[in-house]
This record gives sequence, structure tokens and C-alpha cells, in this order.
Amino acid sequence: MQRSKRIGTLGQKANTYHHGDLAQALVTAGRAILREQGRDKLSLRAVAARVGVSQAAPYSHFADKKALLRAICASGFRELADTLEACRSSDQDPSSQILDFGTAYVDFALNNPEIYRLMISTLDPVPKRAESSRDQLIEEATRPYALLNQAFRELVPDTKRADTLTIGAWSMVHGLASLIGEGLVDLPPGGHREVLRALTGSPSTEQLK
Repeated sequence: MQRSKRIGTLGQKANTYHHGDLAQALVTAGRAILREQGRDKLSLRAVAARVGVSQAAPYSHFADKKALLRAICASGFRELADTLEACRSSDQDPSSQILDFGTAYVDFALNNPEIYRLMISTLDPVPKRAESSRDQLIEEATRPYALLNQAFRELVPDTKRADTLTIGAWSMVHGLASLIGEGLVDLPPGGHREVLRALTGSPSTEQLK
């Protein structure tokens, strides 16, 4: 007799995974719960049920809920960095590249509000236990900044000024994403890209014609 598939939360079939892929399956399940039910419903027990493993199974990969949250945050920063990488172009000038990065950042924040809030929440960025010399969350979280910083270093010769501009630009897109996400601003025609264009001084599509 064929064994019936275990049912996860929300009446959905539990995720399946290949041997050795349980950690990623748990992170994927955690992101789904975060998106559908919110952070309060996210737990090691909940992700285990969704994947279809025993309640003890997640502990072979995550010591506690905080470790799971850090892994989910790392996956979010990885996705954000990959999104920025995808809009890079070798034949694009740095100013336009920075505008594309800013637009992609805000798009990501608005399209993934739950994990974005988790990513920029007050989670301690430094693990209290030195589990390894390289922390996955910190490693992934630095990638989007590094991409933006590289573009600014190509734009201005002074590296200290480029670093300052990078921090300013990061603060700007984060603030804009938060304001839009909370519904606190009315955007002009052209949306948030037009706001970023005005702030960065990049020429509009009409001006380029």
C-alpha cells in the first residue's frame, strides 16, 4: 500500500526534500510560514511540520529559533544580492547602475515585506557563540552593500567619499522602501524609480531621447 503524504500547515502537503537538503527545506518552509502567517507563527516545530519531519529533526541544523531566523535572514540577503547582480551590466555607466540597484532594492522590499522586515529588524548581527570564523548572515548581508559600494567607487575616485555615498544611498532606499511599505507617501508618476532618479540626479528616459 502506498504511504500517504504527510500534510503540513494550512492544509498544504509538506515540502519534500532530498537527502542532505533538510536545512534548506526548513529555511524555505520558514519563509513560507513567515509570508503566510507572520513571524509569531514561525517556530522550529512549525517548520518541521510543514516539511514533514519529526519535531527533533530541525535541531540537527538549528540550535534554536534564533538560529533559524538568522538562516532565513541570510537567505533573504542572498536573494537581494542575487537580484542586484542580475541587473548589473558591463556597458552601463555607474550612475545608471546605482539607480538600477536602488530600484531593485525597493522592489525587493515591497515584494517581500515580511522577510524584509525580519532582515532589517533588531536581530543581533553578531552571534553570541562563535560557532565559526565566518557567519553566514553577516557574509550574505555584506553582499548588497559591496555591490553598491563598487558602483560608487567607479563613480568617484575618492574611496572614503564613495563609502560615505554608499551609506547615504543605502539609508535612502531603506527609508523610501519603509515609507512606501507603510503607505505613508504618495508616489509621483514613475513611482519610486522616479523618486530615486530625482535624488541621484540621473537623467530621465525622456531626457535621454
